[in-house]
Amino acid sequence: MRILVVDDVGYNRIIVTKALQKHGFDVVEAASGDAALQMLSRDSSIGLVIADYMMPGMNGIELFKKASLIVRGKDAAAVPCPPFILLTAAQDFRVLHDAKRAGFKEVLAKPLDVERLLNAIRSVLGFPEESVSSSEVSHGDTKQGEPESKASKPISPMLQQAHTQIKQAISAHDAARLAEIKKELEGAINEIEKSGLLK
Repeated sequence: MRILVVDDVGYNRIIVTKALQKHGFDVVEAASGDAALQMLSRDSSIGLVIADYMMPGMNGIELFKKASLIVRGKDAAAVPCPPFILLTAAQDFRVLHDAKRAGFKEVLAKPLDVERLLNAIRSVLGFPEESVSSSEVSHGDTKQGEPESKASKPISPMLQQAHTQIKQAISAHDAARLAEIKKELEGAINEIEKSGLLK
C-alpha cells in the first residue's frame, strides 16, 4: 500500500512518514497541492492520501476536489481517486463540515496522534485490527487496547471554537452573525451525525 503525505511543512511530513514506514507502509511525499496532483496523475499505485488542511496556494479540501477530477492511468474508471484523510490544526467546526461534505473519509485534529491516525487508516481502507500494529506506538494516558474516546476526536475543539464565536457575537450584539453561526452549526451537526463520528 502506497500512501501520499501532503504537507508544506517538511517537519510535519517527516513525522507522518516515519510513523507510517514504521508500520510497513510505502510512503511518498509532496510539499504542495500542485506537486501532489502531479504525483497522483503519474502514480496509480497511491491508495491513500493524507493531506494537511492549511497549505499555501491550495488547501487540503481544494486538493481533494481537484484530485477527484484527475484521470489516473489509461482507464480513469479502473483507477479512481484514492480516499483522503485530512489533518488540521484549524479548530473551526466549519472545516470538519466542509471536509465531510466534500468527501473526506476521516478528519483528524492536530497535534498528530499516531495511534488515531493508524485507526483512521484501518477504518478508511477496511483493514482488520491486527493488520496495522500499534504495539510500538506511544499511548500517553490511554492504555493499550483501550478504545479511542470520543473526546479525542475533532468534535470538541471545534465546538469550543463555535462557543467562542457565539460569545463574541453576543458581546458585539451582532444578531446577524448569531443567525449565521446557528445555521453553520446545524449543518455541521447534520454532517457529524451522518459521518458516524458520534458512534
